[in-house]
Amino acid sequence: MRFVLILIIKIYWFVFPESKRRKCIYHKSCSKHVYDITMEKGLLNGFKELIYRIKTCKPNHEIVYLEKEDTVIIKLANGAILQQHEISSNIVFSYKNRI
Repeated sequence: MRFVLILIIKIYWFVFPESKRRKCIYHKSCSKHVYDITMEKGLLNGFKELIYRIKTCKPNHEIVYLEKEDTVIIKLANGAILQQHEISSNIVFSYKNRI
């Protein structure tokens, strides 16, 4: 059954090449992360990760620069916090350059 989700992701990648997709706030894109989890742990875990990413990867997040640690974090709409190593390097770089 996991191959159904894998097929959907591959179709998504074909229809929407990386250059056309919205930039993800996560270090590993949502589709790549769900693909990896589904391949490693099966359909149920992949689907759970898909739901989590859909719920948290929204524009309602706050980027915070912690000057003391020279690090960037993101506070998600659901209250979860992404540490710098979990955040896309493009977001970290562009945010640090704006400061």
